[in-house]
Amino acid sequence: MLKLQANKTLQGYVLFFLLLAVMLVSGWFVLPAFADTTPQYTSALADLQKDKDFNASDYPDKENDYSIQVIQIAETQNKELFVYTYQPSQKTMYFVATSINMSLTDSGEGTKPFGLTLLNCVGVFCKYKVEGVTVSGELVRYYNITSIYRPWQKGIDEETGNDNTVDEVVFDVSQLWTVVCVDGDLSYYRTDTETITITKKYVDYLRYPNGWKFSFVKDSCDSHYVAFSTDRDIEYLFDATVSYVTQAYIGNTAVTEDMEPNGGEHEQTVHLQDVDEASNKADGWWAEKHTWNRIERVADFKKNEDLTAAANEGITGKQWVLRFAETGVSYSGGAASGSVLSHIKVTDVTILQLHFKSNGKIYNLGVVDNKQSGDSKPGNKVENVNFFTGLKNWFEDTWQLLVSIIVVVILLVLLIVFFPTVFPIILTCLKWLVKGVWFIFIKCPYRLIKAIVDKCKGGGA
Repeated sequence: MLKLQANKTLQGYVLFFLLLAVMLVSGWFVLPAFADTTPQYTSALADLQKDKDFNASDYPDKENDYSIQVIQIAETQNKELFVYTYQPSQKTMYFVATSINMSLTDSGEGTKPFGLTLLNCVGVFCKYKVEGVTVSGELVRYYNITSIYRPWQKGIDEETGNDNTVDEVVFDVSQLWTVVCVDGDLSYYRTDTETITITKKYVDYLRYPNGWKFSFVKDSCDSHYVAFSTDRDIEYLFDATVSYVTQAYIGNTAVTEDMEPNGGEHEQTVHLQDVDEASNKADGWWAEKHTWNRIERVADFKKNEDLTAAANEGITGKQWVLRFAETGVSYSGGAASGSVLSHIKVTDVTILQLHFKSNGKIYNLGVVDNKQSGDSKPGNKVENVNFFTGLKNWFEDTWQLLVSIIVVVILLVLLIVFFPTVFPIILTCLKWLVKGVWFIFIKCPYRLIKAIVDKCKGGGA
């Protein structure tokens, strides 16, 4: 009896490894692990095949094509929105899309990121649920999709070539889906849209100390920016929309990377206009007030800031700068060499929409742009501001005035000591000079105004 059970167990193991070998050779091994775990959702392929014009052979396996392509959308009775993708390398290099940039208008206004949840994959076809979207009750509904993201993959995707890192890779979609509801029946219409693509990009921040204070803890302002160029010649930039992620960090170290997260990540979206300005508080002793435009050309940015060599190289070749956020940093000692106590880390920076003028025409387009992060070092030359350096800077700024006052005092002392008879004459001249200034610039105008007022009063009587 025991021998029979052992034989059955051995046969089971042999059968398991034979099936495993078949799946590995056929390239389908990854699929069971990513199959639809929610039975209420039908498979991606089953949904796509409901369209009589759909032909799976039009979407072949491509081992070296790591793109993600949106091929269909669908609404559900539960007011959910699905996105279907063709991912050519999915059998050999498995990817999961993370989010899409989309507007719920035909014009593209209000484009913002929406998270994606993978429901299932069948071969090269994947089905995602769009998070944060509830299908409206309008008879005509719009889904204006600019782009779709997936995580950056080392060895496959291009690196930045500088101190920046790419968090997520973007793929152009440029599709407007119009859903029309007539008597409960849905019709889907797809049209191609116009977008603008970021070709070069650099993310960084500048640090501005807010001055010395009578306390152990000091603070500074971190001004975050992104410099970029596009595939169009932008003559003037009116507005821009930027998305980024913030996370608080806390610790007591001079090395920012060694600090611990203090809370979760928060996705932020900000709209910038060409008339917007920002500044640091500069509320301490010897603080330098900095004010900047939210939108400016790279040439002006370079002219106004004392950049490090790395930052200067990073923005070279770019056209525009967006100063999109300010965060606080606290530290002990100097801003440059002191121990950092807390700061806000900014990552996953992506430009969503640009309103601009090009070749005499005005455009307001969705932007195809990756999600990118800068390093942990400020892009400007930050001085270690403490009591002694502040006092030193004050003397450096006012030394000419101080020297002038000292010279005048010395001359007066010399006159009194060596020329006692001349000094009273000089004082008398100064006295008459002061009286003359008083008479010409104060007394005469006063008498003239008084005479005019008296005359007006007399005439009125």
